[in-house]
Amino acid sequence: MTDNLTQSERDAIMHMKPGEAGLLRALTEGIKPRDAGERLGIHWKRVEKLCWKWADRGWYEYGTTADLGWLTPRGNVVVQQLSR
Repeated sequence: MTDNLTQSERDAIMHMKPGEAGLLRALTEGIKPRDAGERLGIHWKRVEKLCWKWADRGWYEYGTTADLGWLTPRGNVVVQQLSR
């Protein structure tokens, strides 16, 4: 099975900071970004900014509040690549 990630997505994964990667992984465990950010010690404004960034990349969706959203299928592929 191929991951079909774009070069831009591969670059984003390679340059991802540990806190951002941890936050993404937490979403696959059903933890909302707001709660994961608290547990990981990431400021809520940073969490919100990361959620917007992921949404712009198509990895994440949310309703009215950015830090209470969910990963898209594409976001799940990205998280799987983080584990490699």
